[in-house]
Amino acid sequence: ADGAVSAYEILAELVTELGNRMTYVVPPWFRPQTAATSDDDDEIELEYAGVGILLQQMQSGEVWVMQVFRGTPAEASGVLVGDTIAGVNEWRVEGDNAVSEISTRVRGPVGTDVSITLRAPDGSERDVAITRAKIDLRPSVEYRQVEGSIGYLRVPALTEDLVAEASKALPRLLNTRYLLLDLRNVASGTLDGMTQIAQWFL
Repeated sequence: ADGAVSAYEILAELVTELGNRMTYVVPPWFRPQTAATSDDDDEIELEYAGVGILLQQMQSGEVWVMQVFRGTPAEASGVLVGDTIAGVNEWRVEGDNAVSEISTRVRGPVGTDVSITLRAPDGSERDVAITRAKIDLRPSVEYRQVEGSIGYLRVPALTEDLVAEASKALPRLLNTRYLLLDLRNVASGTLDGMTQIAQWFL
């Protein structure tokens, strides 16, 4: 066990040296302790007033940013996946129910500001002031060209309507040299939806 811990510590140090804040190591003992929750409540709502992040508390007690929703104040303010929430306004994160505490403090009226202290994977902290806004979490397909030669397509759920939406976006990416299909955190779908996406590439 001690050898495994040392190996992961060394691996984490090596990855940190890359200087890429989007690349980090999650050791196996950092298993989720509670279900993921949006920043405003214990259940993910389709619309709410907040900043647009998905949080999860680990066994270590740390609360990680598991997802930053596109087009939200959190994304515009530079919040990154892999950041740890260290505090909200003058309050510092502590306790087993930290996600609920953070959610309560981050939530607030549209147009008001909240200051969040973020800890990066390398341990450095920064304060980010974010203006709360109405957040719409209804899933939608995302697509764009990255650096001209890379096509990016995200399908948040393999439901028939979203797969149909993605099939309309796909032809617009066929002039790229590479295609990145993002299926991270897909938690629902149908067999028909999965089959149709597989048929694009097989």
